[in-house]
Amino acid sequence: MPEQFSRLFSPIKVGSMTVPNRIAETTHLITIGRLDGLPDDGFIAYHAQKARSGVGWIGNQTWMVGMPKRLGSSARWVATGRATMQGLWDRPDFNERMKRFFDAIHQYGSVAVMQLTFITTDFGPSSEPRARSSDDIPHEMEVEEIQEMVQIFAKAAQRFREAGADGVELHGSHECMPEIFFSPIHNKRTDQYGGSLENRTRFAREILAAMKASAGKDFTVGL
Repeated sequence: MPEQFSRLFSPIKVGSMTVPNRIAETTHLITIGRLDGLPDDGFIAYHAQKARSGVGWIGNQTWMVGMPKRLGSSARWVATGRATMQGLWDRPDFNERMKRFFDAIHQYGSVAVMQLTFITTDFGPSSEPRARSSDDIPHEMEVEEIQEMVQIFAKAAQRFREAGADGVELHGSHECMPEIFFSPIHNKRTDQYGGSLENRTRFAREILAAMKASAGKDFTVGL
């Protein structure tokens, strides 16, 4: 084997997880299963086949967290086979359905890492139009709304751990929450969440800290 691939099949420690090799399934969108938002036979079979084939890190799909109550609800955010557009943590069958998925991955020795995000043009760091939807002016989030969103991410991490996930990731691209706060173009705030780079990344850092606190220090959390 070439020298640059000498560690490809070697285990690696990532936080509290031991990943069996350096082969990873990156988070991606599929149109198989999850017609009601939670894993079903099609979704499980698709990802379990990769674990059975030797993929050590199963990233599966990005999961949307819930809508802050202070901001109401939107009929746009519905569960479909393409993506989960609402938080599903409070459904009575959440743990059971998620455990089926995690068990299917774990039986092959792989780890399952869940990526969390929230995407909307209804609200954001400032009332600045998005580049891809310039006719949509978002509501500038109040500090209390930002703090509520932090706790929503924290609850999601806790529920995933309870169901059997090995770790969670905070999605940080595609103009999602909280990545949209990073941009000085979109973020015109003058409070603790705007201005300097430290302030513009505060939202993300607070989410990461809250997820770690709620899910446990021994649970892997990343960005």
